[in-house]
Amino acid sequence: MKFKFSILLFLCFFMIASVPSFAQVNTTEIKQENSKENNKSEEPKGPPVEVLKDEIGLIVTENGTMVQTEDESIKILTEKAAKEYSKVVRFYTATEQKFRIEFARVIKKDKRIIDITKDPESIASKDFPPLKDSPLYKNLRGVILDFGTLEVGDTIEYRVLITDLEPYPNKAFWVTSMSRDISTLKNSKVIFTCPENTSFNYVTYRQKDSKMPLSKKTSKGIDNYSITFKNVPAFKEEIAMPPIASISPKVMISSFKNWSELSNMINELLKDKLTLSEKMIKDLKFLESESTKKGLEDKIYNLVKTSKTVVNVGYGLGSYRFNKVADIYQQKKISSIDSALLLYSLYKQAGIDAHIALAASNTIGNISKELPSVQQFDTVLVVIPQQDGKYKWLDPSYRSTFAGELPQELNDSDAMIVNNVGTLTKTPKSVAYKNREEIKGEVKLLADGNADAVINCDFFGTNAISWTGLYNQLNDIQRQNLYKVIAQRTAPNANVLNSGLSVPKTAEEPFSVFVRYISFTMAKKVGDNRFECALPILKGGDMRKIIQSNLLDRESPVFVGTPCQEDRSFRINLPEGVKVVEMPKQINIDNNVGSFQIICDKTDKTIYYHSRLVLKKSMVEKEEFKELEDILKVASNSGTDKIILTGITAGKR
Repeated sequence: MKFKFSILLFLCFFMIASVPSFAQVNTTEIKQENSKENNKSEEPKGPPVEVLKDEIGLIVTENGTMVQTEDESIKILTEKAAKEYSKVVRFYTATEQKFRIEFARVIKKDKRIIDITKDPESIASKDFPPLKDSPLYKNLRGVILDFGTLEVGDTIEYRVLITDLEPYPNKAFWVTSMSRDISTLKNSKVIFTCPENTSFNYVTYRQKDSKMPLSKKTSKGIDNYSITFKNVPAFKEEIAMPPIASISPKVMISSFKNWSELSNMINELLKDKLTLSEKMIKDLKFLESESTKKGLEDKIYNLVKTSKTVVNVGYGLGSYRFNKVADIYQQKKISSIDSALLLYSLYKQAGIDAHIALAASNTIGNISKELPSVQQFDTVLVVIPQQDGKYKWLDPSYRSTFAGELPQELNDSDAMIVNNVGTLTKTPKSVAYKNREEIKGEVKLLADGNADAVINCDFFGTNAISWTGLYNQLNDIQRQNLYKVIAQRTAPNANVLNSGLSVPKTAEEPFSVFVRYISFTMAKKVGDNRFECALPILKGGDMRKIIQSNLLDRESPVFVGTPCQEDRSFRINLPEGVKVVEMPKQINIDNNVGSFQIICDKTDKTIYYHSRLVLKKSMVEKEEFKELEDILKVASNSGTDKIILTGITAGKR
């Protein structure tokens, strides 16, 4: 899969893979085309394609609009590549951009040319998840270049242009281009074209951060700059690989002279987007009427967090234009950028001193501080200044559960706070709970009621479960698979996913284990064609029971120890024909002693379940027992939650 980043489009999540990217479009036709099995028993060794031409570029016009260009020529070398490269998809926003195909063709191995320039298929956002049926993104379009049935030896060629219809404030422009392919790129070229004597800044890097000059040619009042990367190694996905930005050759160009200019432009883009609707003001006044200032801050966060389904927009902010918060508030499904903008606007209306902040996750890596550019960031956050001069960082997206908590991918990341000077800073380092139980899983529910699962169990601290404790919770099949994983760890060709397995030296020693492909029965019949699916949770230590028993008839404070946390999340994939009738309820309870939250979401094919219990204090006083009991009661009751399904054939229990 090729990674190429160049003025990433609105919701560039959908166009990360430059070739092929059709797999991200979930249309029936495309799925049928690409679900056929490869009849070849063995693929030839060597690269799947030969990249004959690889040019991407940016054109800045006289009026300040930007044009993204991509020019490719790729020779097919394997049967698998012939299927994967049969379709190429490019996304754009119809109201803000214009898409043009200069040419698209197949050069057959017998030299015949098949021109497909005039026959592209176009799809709208309603045709592909995860933004299906979300009116806010109805103008998102995808163009499918369908090269038909390809054969080994064929070559596909295309050149596409995506033009912004309106310039940015003060004719601002920027581009970040990275090249990395599944085959070695002998020549990968980046081109930047602008009116003569246009002022801009740039940096270039290769894998070892060596600076490279831009070549320049001027003709008829136009400056043409270019840079060629030679012999770029093939991209190979590996577990825990470094950020794409740190291993890919890249060119960054920007019209901003300093970070203040970039910050001011963002404020300019936000200027007419922050007006609240009457319903927003009404809902906010209701929250204000029953809240302290601190309580209001958390309630606004939870309002945004729990009332919306948030979709990640992926790498880079690109040419994203902010939506109006009044429109965002009406939607049930929004982007991660929109969730931050919505939170920011509500805080401002409530008189809370808040700022937008741009952050670069560890996928992007470290930013180039000498070159102000919006596209060095991939995340929008909200910050609130604190009395100690630091900031409270808020991420209301799908990744964070509680206010003031950032996901691991934003741990100690580069960030810019949008204010008068464009303050460069770092997001806080997250401190792991010493007393923590964490279980994560990806579960594939099968039609017979069984399930294949990847379960990651980590138990830390004094409440860690022992080897014997876990073993006693498993059935015979689970135990057999667990031992298979342990044995496989020492095999020469053991899967890298199992490399983190730790086996305790004694039966009672705490451990961390990565269990792969556990099979177990999940469903039982509860009515006519109705089945009850037990949530696949392996229970950890006895933290809740110990604390609850200590509360009985107790007058002295309860020592909890190091603040505790239970964190459990699963994504359950459903087979064809199965429908979800009933889901566990969303829960969000938070007080001075602790918090408990359950987030549930579902699509036609998946269920997402995430529960988290946090005890915030090491010592709980007598007058706080009621708050502690409230948290533990809700958390305990949730353990009996079931998911009701229809259309599944239950296995034996």
